[in-house]
Amino acid sequence: TIVSAGNGNWSSASTWNPARVPHSSDIVLITHTVVYESTTGDVDVIGVGANGILRFSTSQNTSLRVANLLVQPQGTLEVGTQSTPIPANLTAEIVIKNKALNLTTDPNQFGTALISLGTVTMHGSVKTPAFVRTSIEPRAGNTTVMLETAPSGWRVGDRIFLPDTRQVDGDDWFNSNYQLQVEERTISAISSNTITLSSALSYDHRGARDADGTPTIYNGIRYLPHVGNLTRNVVIRSENPNGTRGHTLMTHRADVHIKYVQFQDLGRTRAIPLNASSNHIGRYPLHTHQLWGPVNPSNTGYQFELVGNAINDSLKWPMAIHGSHYGLIQQNIVFGGSQLTGAGIAVEDGSET
Repeated sequence: TIVSAGNGNWSSASTWNPARVPHSSDIVLITHTVVYESTTGDVDVIGVGANGILRFSTSQNTSLRVANLLVQPQGTLEVGTQSTPIPANLTAEIVIKNKALNLTTDPNQFGTALISLGTVTMHGSVKTPAFVRTSIEPRAGNTTVMLETAPSGWRVGDRIFLPDTRQVDGDDWFNSNYQLQVEERTISAISSNTITLSSALSYDHRGARDADGTPTIYNGIRYLPHVGNLTRNVVIRSENPNGTRGHTLMTHRADVHIKYVQFQDLGRTRAIPLNASSNHIGRYPLHTHQLWGPVNPSNTGYQFELVGNAINDSLKWPMAIHGSHYGLIQQNIVFGGSQLTGAGIAVEDGSET
């Protein structure tokens, strides 16, 4: 219904043919360089075609609502880059709209998604490390947590979690009524390697101990729990986690570099028997599906990169690596709260390298 007419800003009518800003029911085709610099963009479908670039501004907050975002071969979606990430004081988000699936036109349920056969480069503000070992056992009633090292990029307001560190009896491994003692908090203050929590801890989060009760130390490392940071300033999320959830799928020769991005409330495949209509296979929050990456005659580097991301509150596998080889998967957080069932990072065939 509307196509790019030339290079320009999303909010400029002269960028488009017809000469108007895209609206909520539009199907948009981009074959030029379009800079997205809005917090109110709302469309039905975006196709980034060959030689097209949809580039999010790195100088202001941005938010885009879209039901389907397809990056076609030789098209590019850019939300920050390695050299120019989205600055820590700004946010960029893609909201997958809560749109009912049409099983007549889309029987394989690819819809409500970010799907790429082209280039996807997303780079939020760096948080390093993404998860940090504690230096003192966090205990019930504590309002501060001491970390082994001072993290970089962690900010007041970030959502964090501490795991349940108890040794769970085998009878409770698959007991859905077993109450986990995972705790989520937000950071209310941070000073070097000490973080202050929004409220006191409810449970002990003890480290490992040897048979005689003394703390386990191996190669000079005391085995204490980690704290994970679940917040990123680049976000892909479902508009309604209880409605039609979004998913992402990177496939074929897509050139994928996704770093320090938050995948929130995505994925609709559940850990129950699969069904082609009500529980379709392969609709995960972050899914590399037979992703070969660019042609690489020199056989160097990585075929794709997934680094420092936070995949939160999924229904099954937060990160699914299927038939995709020689990628760099590093320092990611996968966290499901009370919902997640199954592996956090799944290699689907088991032959992935």
